[in-house]
Amino acid sequence: MAKERKMEKISKLIEIVAEACEIEPQEVLRDKKIIEQPYWDSLAAITLSALIDEHFNKTVDSDDYQKADTLQQLLSIIESK
Repeated sequence: MAKERKMEKISKLIEIVAEACEIEPQEVLRDKKIIEQPYWDSLAAITLSALIDEHFNKTVDSDDYQKADTLQQLLSIIESK
């Protein structure tokens, strides 16, 4: 059950990263830093922060994006807040 919940969260994170970068979810690079995603820029960062707040009820900033080497690590950072 916990594994299913984790998969749901990573799927949601992929969806919102795609939305923030204005790409399709299948274009999201799961094993890359968030700052290495296609079309990542300052507007995508602001959009993603707002979407994370909306969907996960957590606040992240650019330092968090720099720390995360993968989307899984970013999810761990989000969950630790």
